Amino acid sequence: MLLGHPDGFSNEDYRKLSNLDRNHAYREIQELIAMGIVISSGAAGRGAVFFPSPNLLQTRSWLESRVPKLKTYFKVHEQIDNTEYRKLFNVTRYSATRELKRLVEEGLKNLLGTRRGAYYVEGSALKKTRDK
Repeated sequence: MLLGHPDGFSNEDYRKLSNLDRNHAYREIQELIAMGIVISSGAAGRGAVFFPSPNLLQTRSWLESRVPKLKTYFKVHEQIDNTEYRKLFNVTRYSATRELKRLVEEGLKNLLGTRRGAYYVEGSALKKTRDK
């Protein structure tokens, strides 16, 4: 939906694409709003339009800046730790920790070990993008 209607979509657009009834489409759109994926125009009823969240666009941009290097890295290495991540992306230790956590949440990395022994392996979502 977000790719097909980047300038906004209505409940009817969502229903047609998803083959849902009006109430089910409404509930799913409300879930997307709650998750921060889309935002509402503020209009209600038939005039309601929904847009991709700016945060979603920022996340996409951030991931697009990280994923290609990570794919290349994992062609040669089986795992990455905080130190290697910092070198790869030229970020601070705290930024690396925050970004690695986010990559785990996105399914691009899997965390193994704890504390100073923590390292990350390729997650299922990154494997899927690499195999394409």
